[in-house]
Amino acid sequence: MLKMAERVVVYRRTSTRKQHLGLDAQEADIARYLAATGAQRIATFEEQESGKVRSSDRPELAKAIAECRAMQATLLCGKVDRMGRRRADMLTLIGESGVRVAFADEPHASSLSIGVKAVVAHEEGEAISARTKAALAAAKAKGVKLGNPLGAKTFETYRAADKAKGGAGNTAATEGAKRAADQFAANLRPKIATLLASGMSNAQIAADLNAKGVPTRRPGAKWYEMSVKNLRARLGL
Repeated sequence: MLKMAERVVVYRRTSTRKQHLGLDAQEADIARYLAATGAQRIATFEEQESGKVRSSDRPELAKAIAECRAMQATLLCGKVDRMGRRRADMLTLIGESGVRVAFADEPHASSLSIGVKAVVAHEEGEAISARTKAALAAAKAKGVKLGNPLGAKTFETYRAADKAKGGAGNTAATEGAKRAADQFAANLRPKIATLLASGMSNAQIAADLNAKGVPTRRPGAKWYEMSVKNLRARLGL
């Protein structure tokens, strides 16, 4: 268990934008850990990335590790599988990152138990992948159209317009979609800037936008902490 005066850098991860509840659960575990240990949180890094992606290819995790090295702090994750689901990659990171790693769901974990949990996380990841592929194959066999129909429809609209002008379609479609996203973000810049100036976090901004009925780019969808973060990144805020 961490000592009272020890400092931690928190790393949180979800695989998709829809897993906002996963972030809440991670934060709850982390909060309990901090309360139990008296450790001081000095920074929080968060990203949306598949657990199959190597740790070396996750920019926010790299920043968290760099912060730990600079501040001589411990890297704190909610669970082992939030670090990733690649067994060898996780064990290498834990062993060679140069920083101490702790997990909120097991404050007394030893190197051996962490290694075992890494193996279990890897096996769970393989099982999830197999089940997902089987479910998608079954849905496809039944004639279910896979993918994001809204995104595909928008893309095809730009492609058709370009082809009507004699173009190939793909490049213009991509550029058109980007312009639309940039314009959507630009329209929200004043509102987001005002909320940021009031001291709101991404989660609080998302709640405020939902409460005020501010539409997202996808009709009927809601604002989440990660979608606000992505919007701010596009706006450079």
